[in-house]
Amino acid sequence: MTGGPSRSRLWPGGIGLRVTGLALVLASSALALCAAGAATASGGALVAAPLTPAAGRGNVDNGELASTSAGSLDQVAQGGTQPATSTNWSGYVAMNGPYRAVTGTFTVPTITRYIAGSSISEWVGIDGYDNRSLIQAGVNEIPEGQGQSVIEPWWEVLPFSQKLAPGVMVRAGQTVTVTLHQQSDHEWSISLVDDNNGDSFSTDQDYAGLLSSADWVVEANAQDNGTPTTLAPFRQVSFSKLEVAGAPARLTCVAMVQNGRTVGAPSALTSRGFTVVDPLSSPYGGPGEPVSTATSTCPTGDA
Repeated sequence: MTGGPSRSRLWPGGIGLRVTGLALVLASSALALCAAGAATASGGALVAAPLTPAAGRGNVDNGELASTSAGSLDQVAQGGTQPATSTNWSGYVAMNGPYRAVTGTFTVPTITRYIAGSSISEWVGIDGYDNRSLIQAGVNEIPEGQGQSVIEPWWEVLPFSQKLAPGVMVRAGQTVTVTLHQQSDHEWSISLVDDNNGDSFSTDQDYAGLLSSADWVVEANAQDNGTPTTLAPFRQVSFSKLEVAGAPARLTCVAMVQNGRTVGAPSALTSRGFTVVDPLSSPYGGPGEPVSTATSTCPTGDA
């Protein structure tokens, strides 16, 4: 139930929701968002199926690990910010890894309207933008009726299934902090903490991904056929306390576009973080506003 304690449980059939790799098309400018033609949910379990990056996106070169320790994202960002659109991701991605640690705090949103088969997830992770590897942790919200939704804290290391984070009970409106840290060559620590009630979960896992990106993302999860679900309507998700350890970052600001409309629009990144809003549910955009005029503040030029 939104606004009350969640009851952690797996999706019907014993299969947890899976967060997938990014399917995106670069936008030529912040105002020229490119719809990728996502299909809406049509029933069935939500499962893992890493999406293949759409044609037209340039390759990302891996950099050498910087000698500096972790720093705030706005301070280490260099080389400008490029806008992009996706059918399933919205947020910021730091490019030019490798990255050895990432952390971020986000608010758990309230679902504003029930749409059958929709979903929304907020998470912090490493990889997934330009490859099929991914280590991540976050929170799912799955609407089950008007004013009702299941809230599930989780963690995941692809290609294995998403797993629930036991002992963490999250409510809408609370803040959650996720930290991923490389402890040795292939050993990583995953931590998820409810900052309001102190509930926490941690686990150590093997991970051998490319470490080429660090991600702070709102996502529409994938159906069993690999297509994104409809993003559940929400007002906003705020990301703050963003830190990353690795090479100076080149940022990509990703707006989510489904069926020709912006459904997840990130604000400009500042020292306080950024916010992803749903222009169709928030005061920042009118209902049914077309993508050409919907709110999107992904910056261009130097960060």
